[in-house]
Order: sequence, then C-alpha cells, then structure tokens
Amino acid sequence: ARERKHNYDLRIQLSDLLGNLRDAEIGQKGYLLTGKKEYLEPFVAGSTTVARNLSGLQKLTLKDSLEQPQFRRLEPVIQARLAELSRTIALRKEGRLPAALAIVESGQGQQLMDSIRHVAAAMSASATVQKNDWDARVGATSRMALLNANYIRKKLEKSYHLAYNEPCMHECIFTDRVQHRSGVSTLDIAKR
Repeated sequence: ARERKHNYDLRIQLSDLLGNLRDAEIGQKGYLLTGKKEYLEPFVAGSTTVARNLSGLQKLTLKDSLEQPQFRRLEPVIQARLAELSRTIALRKEGRLPAALAIVESGQGQQLMDSIRHVAAAMSASATVQKNDWDARVGATSRMALLNANYIRKKLEKSYHLAYNEPCMHECIFTDRVQHRSGVSTLDIAKR
C-alpha cells in the first residue's frame, strides 16, 4: 500500500508541477504582451508553487534509485525554464521588449518545456508501470486465496457443515453442527 501511495503522490506532484509551470508561462506571456503588472500574478504564483513541487518531488524520489536520477535531470531544466521566464520579464520591465521577444522567438523556452514534459512523462510512466506491477501481484494473490478457499471448501464439505453453500471469495466458513454431535466444539477446530 505504501508503494501504491508513493506512485500516486509522484504522479500528482508531476501533474501539479506541469500545471504550475503553465501558469508561470501564461503570466509571462500576458505581461510581455501588455506590460500590465496584474499579468505577473500567475507567473509569481506558478513560480513559487513550482519550488514547492520540486521540494515535494525531491522528498518522494530521495530513496528511489530509479526516480532519483530522473529528478536530478528534471530539476536543472525547470530552473533554466524559470530563469528564462524571469529574464524576459526583467527585459520587458526595463523597456527592452524586442530583446525579450527575441528570447521567446528563439524557441529555447519551448525546448526546455519539451524536455521537462519528456522527463516528467518518463517518471510518470515508471510510476504507472510500478503500479500495474503491484496490481498484478495483488491480483495473483487474490486469485490464489480464492482458489485455496474453494479447494478447502470442496475437500471438507462432506465432513463439516458449510455455513454458506456457495462459492467462496477468500475464505470458507464451516459450523460445528456435525462435530457438535460427537462432543467436538468450535474452539476445538477453529482457526487461531
């Protein structure tokens, strides 16, 4: 269950991270287009929250030898993307809109975001594979419990009274009705 929660938390953190980066980009683009400070609010909120997402991801991946290298690849690319967004905003504040737009038009930001999405997708896919592996192991264990319970039911149904005369889901239940006649109690034969 801990592994399953870890994988879920990892996928949520990655999704939140990408959403917060998009917010930062939206704020940057709005400010570059209009020069109005209110457009910086999504940028500031997104950038701040990205830092928390990175901290959360670092904690989640700290002990995982597969995820930690991916996180180490992801973090500097995110920092570079945030630096590029900040640089264009600073240029716009300085009245150097053509220089800011030149950076945007260079495609560097798009390349950084593509790299971020690629690494995040790899991390998410890895977590999904681990989740599916877990589901398969749980499914196999459940099937084995089902088979064992029905096997025991079939083997003992002539010697013991079945509490329910239908296929078992994970355990079979007998009563002491037949054994009680011979002086054997439930506690003599019960699972302990």
